[in-house]
Formats: sequence, C-alpha cells, structure tokens
Amino acid sequence: MQNETSPGGLRGRRRAATELDLEEAALTALADGDFDGVTMEAIAAAAGVSVRTAFRYFPTKVDTVLHTARQISVTIGEAIGEVGADATVRTVEASIDSALAQLVESDAGAVDRLRRLRTLMLGDPRLRAEVAKAEGYLSGLDAALAAGTRPGMERRLLLEIAAATLRTAFDSWADDETDDSGRGLLAQYRRAREIRAALVD
Repeated sequence: MQNETSPGGLRGRRRAATELDLEEAALTALADGDFDGVTMEAIAAAAGVSVRTAFRYFPTKVDTVLHTARQISVTIGEAIGEVGADATVRTVEASIDSALAQLVESDAGAVDRLRRLRTLMLGDPRLRAEVAKAEGYLSGLDAALAAGTRPGMERRLLLEIAAATLRTAFDSWADDETDDSGRGLLAQYRRAREIRAALVD
C-alpha cells in the first residue's frame, strides 16, 4: 500500500501537479515579459495558488522554471555517473545520448518544457546566467572522476568538453524553429558530438 506522502500517493501526486502548474505559469509569464519584470505573485496567480504556496514549493522564481531541467539534470547525472573513474569523452557522450534518448521516448512534456526554457534563455542573458549556475548535469561524472587517479586538469577538461557539447546541442535545438520535437534534441546532440569529434579527435 502506498503512503499518502510517497511520490505515487495522493499528496505526492498533488505536489507534482502543483509544481507543474507553477512551472507552466512561470514559463508562460517569462515568454510574455522579461525576467526581472515577472514576479512570484504573477506566477502564483496564473497557477491558481497563493503566493505563500508558491514560495513553499519554490523559493525563487528561477526555481520555478528550473523544475523540469533539474529533474533532467539528475537523470543525466546518474547516467554519466555510472561511467566510472575511467571515463573518456566518448563514453560520457554515449551515456548522455542514452539518457536523452530515454527521456525523448518517455516524457514528451518534460522535453517540451526544457525546450521552452532553453528558448527563453537564448533571449535573456540574465535568465541564462541564473540557469547556468543551477545546472548540474555533470555532477555525477565529477564525483566518479574524483574517485579515480586521473589528474585534476585532465578531469576538468573532460568535464568542460562534455558540458560544452551538451550546452551547444541544447542551444542549437532551442534555436531551431523548424523542429520542436524531442527527436530534434537527440539529433542536435548527435550532431554536436560529430562536430566535437571532428574538432578535437
């Protein structure tokens, strides 16, 4: 029997629904105005909750638009964290590719919210900076590499290459107005990998 507060319980489902309502309201509000002009009051009103409730779920307005991105970040981080201390750029990229493919197949709504966020980031440097501070796609890999014997500079460079390839794919996907599907995300990531290989290998 499920506990009421477990993710599948009644409270867990209500919480997840409220989080999504707030995220949707925030993404819509940011699409209609600049980052500084959007308030938590407006986001809460659009989501149909009190400001107090909104702050209980998300401490800042940046957190409201990062909800899905953070979940995706955890998924990608777990996938690449499994690569281990002997990771190479190729094995890291293969694990990211696998995680993205699984996301595209399983959660079209999350892919859509991520695209909307990334599109907003292209037009708002302040939002881009705030999101960049919160992204943690490679934290699992960083921990795995730190446990190995790879020198610090080599470890940092591997992380930067993997991060740059992923960010470039996200930005290209968000900038491509002709394809808003999750398949487009996967195609952009695979293209970014090819270009990275041509430039670096």
